[in-house]
Amino acid sequence: MALFIWGGGILLIILILAISEIRKYKGEIFRCTAAAVRKYWNLFLGIGAIIIFALSPIVSYNDKVLFELGLPDFFVHLWGIFRATGRAMWMVFYILIIFCICRLFQLYKYHRAFIIMMVCLCLQLFDYSDFIHSCTDKRGLKSNDVYESILESPAWKQLEQMDKDKVLFMNGADRNNSIKLTNIIGVQRVYEITRFAFQNNMTVNDFYFARTNQDIGDYRGELWDRLYEGKVDEKAVYIFVEEPVKLIQNNVLNFYVIDGFLVGIKEELPNLERVRADAEMSVMPLLAVSLKNGIYRDGERVIYPDGSSGGPDIPLNAGKYVLTITGKNLRCVMLEISADKPCGIDYKYSGDESIIAEISLNDDAKHFITLFTNTGNEDVSIADIKIKQI
Repeated sequence: MALFIWGGGILLIILILAISEIRKYKGEIFRCTAAAVRKYWNLFLGIGAIIIFALSPIVSYNDKVLFELGLPDFFVHLWGIFRATGRAMWMVFYILIIFCICRLFQLYKYHRAFIIMMVCLCLQLFDYSDFIHSCTDKRGLKSNDVYESILESPAWKQLEQMDKDKVLFMNGADRNNSIKLTNIIGVQRVYEITRFAFQNNMTVNDFYFARTNQDIGDYRGELWDRLYEGKVDEKAVYIFVEEPVKLIQNNVLNFYVIDGFLVGIKEELPNLERVRADAEMSVMPLLAVSLKNGIYRDGERVIYPDGSSGGPDIPLNAGKYVLTITGKNLRCVMLEISADKPCGIDYKYSGDESIIAEISLNDDAKHFITLFTNTGNEDVSIADIKIKQI
């Protein structure tokens, strides 16, 4: 955000002021600076306090975490009142920007200062041009564009006629229930479904929020419990972010893939193929159960050297399965597969781009878990995790 506030125009003003001040005071620059600090000590003290307040205990370079400072719980809880203390730095930026503009008009005659300001404004706008262009491309805000919905299947019309009154977004297999939905499936896809709900007088159980909401997460957890017990809300259209294997196996709902959305309803939709229990199902949402020393990039889970990641963590019925993991540099991975019930594992293949294992469960498992640890010197990328009952 600091880049957008400063931009080339403001940096040019700072450069002009620095050169002007050095030329004006020459050898007395340090004495004059000290005098200014003594005169405006309260302003500098306030800026220093804001900077300390905005500091993060995590020091990183790009997406690499360099080190993390451990803070007492008192400070963590106190600072936790604010969602993002780093935004307090905006006040410092604004103070410095206002000071620089005022100082510019003090050092130069009005018309010269005005010309400099216009040049800097043009540079500032040019600096933002790529960002503005990218925003209009992604959000469809260009004036000559016509909005086109991604909901193209006639199945949505069938859903409109089924007297449904709610849309229920469901995270992966009763985990990460409080994580922002937009982080998993994207803002546009959330907006498309909520637009569909609005047009058909339906409510939704989740939407875009600046913060995670524990109440929404708790409610979604209750919905998962009901579904696992076979209790279905017949008035609901369920939208799942990944295939809930156990629910599909138990025929709790009729599942359909409609325009890339996994939809579950009580009724059957004619002329539309159901998701079958014996199909290969993806169990890797964008957000894993855990990710230490890694990043989510282009829909894949990237694990840095010495990093680890857990997930999926899903319930499975007793039976035999084939687990297929695809990605890059998978030879560097130490894979641990476990369950809360006795679990037989037979690794069939392990290579750079895929790992295949056969899983045997004699009893229903509430938690079937995979854990990846990168033991190599290169980044590991996990593109997908699929499971199929055999």
